[in-house]
Amino acid sequence: MKVGKRVNTGAGEVLILDIQKDYLILFNEENKQFIKANGYDQDDKMVFWNGGGYYNSFEELIESLGL
Repeated sequence: MKVGKRVNTGAGEVLILDIQKDYLILFNEENKQFIKANGYDQDDKMVFWNGGGYYNSFEELIESLGL
């Protein structure tokens, strides 16, 4: 898994924007949403996570991160 790679998830194919120890930042191009995926893991075919947030804009995502 690396930044810039497209991966399959339960939410469809997404682009990895950032990888942190506890979460991923993803972008779903089809839905035009940013995803903060908490507690992530992967197997041979998919990336999945325990919970997260879905944001309709980059500004919403930044606010949720407290930056």
